[in-house]
Amino acid sequence: MLDQVLQNYQLSSPVGQPYFMGPLHFDEFLLAIGAEQEYHTLNRFTLNNMHLIPDSLHQHLLALVRRYTLTGGMPYCVQLGIEHNFNHAKILKYQVELLQTYRDDFAKYSGSQNATRLNGYFNGILGQIGRQFSHKQAQELAQMSSGDNRQLNLAIERFIAARLFYRVLHSYANAV
Repeated sequence: MLDQVLQNYQLSSPVGQPYFMGPLHFDEFLLAIGAEQEYHTLNRFTLNNMHLIPDSLHQHLLALVRRYTLTGGMPYCVQLGIEHNFNHAKILKYQVELLQTYRDDFAKYSGSQNATRLNGYFNGILGQIGRQFSHKQAQELAQMSSGDNRQLNLAIERFIAARLFYRVLHSYANAV
């Protein structure tokens, strides 16, 4: 959110190039947890020969995908997982603290009235993670948060600009 506030100001930048950290991708996660063999094995497969993956390896990789999904890609969450043998209670505690930090930032950078609405949208979107986000659900979310669709769309764009959410476009995957 601070990025968006600073975007409106002309600030001098120190020499060098700014670098924005983001979540680890699955292949980076594999390397971070020491699963180099799985990383290299996975990179040998393409869409054309993926059907050749042995079932035992497929099940093992699915378990790693589940671990990645529960841990998330935030570097500190991955580090906590490694240090505490992927004790998800410790990881979840940090994730909850991180979400609260985002909520606090809404009030800090957008004013208390707007923050209440943003928190409502944010919580509503979080409640739909793992499910398809439809226009009907978005309208219900806007009504529950005392807003309208236009305000919801603006909030979603702000969340995307702040890299809190990513837009995932629908695909029929006809070519796969």
